[in-house]
Amino acid sequence: MSYHGRIINIRDGADGDASIEYKRGHRDARHAAAEIAIEAENQIDKLENAAFRAGAMNTAPCFVCGYNGRGYFQPDTHPCAERHHRLFIEK
Repeated sequence: MSYHGRIINIRDGADGDASIEYKRGHRDARHAAAEIAIEAENQIDKLENAAFRAGAMNTAPCFVCGYNGRGYFQPDTHPCAERHHRLFIEK
């Protein structure tokens, strides 16, 4: 299931009736959504790192932020360049 689907279908452990969650003020659902969001961010980070290792930033624009300007490979100008230099494995 997608992260969106998981967040939309959060249950608090009670069987069936989603109105129970609503009556409880969605507190548990909000916490569960925050945990899913953290999991999603970690997964995105892993996928971006894999793309950096594979050389995805070798051709502009940057696949993470879209930057395509002067100093593309310079971390002072383009922060993603630091990850590229740290992770890229030249073949």
